[in-house]
Amino acid sequence: MNAGHAGGNVTASLVHHTLLIQGDGDAGGNAIIVSQTGEHNYTVASDPANPTSINGVAAGSISEGHVKAVQIIMGAGPDSVTINGGRLKKADINLGAGANTLVVNSDRVGKINVSAGDDSDTVTINSSRVQKANINLGGGNDTLSFANTLPREKRSNLDGGAGDNTLNTPGAIIRANGPFSQHHPRYRVRSPTPALRALKDDGRRRSANRGRVPQCSRHAPTM
Repeated sequence: MNAGHAGGNVTASLVHHTLLIQGDGDAGGNAIIVSQTGEHNYTVASDPANPTSINGVAAGSISEGHVKAVQIIMGAGPDSVTINGGRLKKADINLGAGANTLVVNSDRVGKINVSAGDDSDTVTINSSRVQKANINLGGGNDTLSFANTLPREKRSNLDGGAGDNTLNTPGAIIRANGPFSQHHPRYRVRSPTPALRALKDDGRRRSANRGRVPQCSRHAPTM
């Protein structure tokens, strides 16, 4: 995203309880901030650092209620999307081609699908709980980061695509030239590098030991 670029235009509207946000594919990219202001209330605004028109209003904003899901289609160009606040129950995000940036600051995420498109993209999930994530970063040298927690759902799928990709997790940094996937033992691993195998095996051992009663705490019944 070019600092100070006037940006293009982003439209936002409520369609059957889905907040639909669409970029115009401006070559210089668009930058927006999506904020949850209530359980079902959202505001879409231009990022002050890189002004973008919202529904034709320069550096504008729009608020919608009764939102149950968020769908974002940004189009081509180096776009920036920030999502703030509360609980993001369901989000489908297509960033399009270009060196894009996505930051999710929601406290909890139910289900998130991300397609970052070609070029070098950065996706960061700063959430205390992520239930399910399907993320494809596309071609380019991409970075995917989970700052606080990994997705809980075993059907989650993380794919860096072709390129020199980096997966940052709370306990490890994984680098792979090609696809990678969630390394937790419950998840599919698309490129089982030695580092991923080690993490996977460690996870299996922890799962096997979970719930076992330590030997020293077992007592024979007294008569």
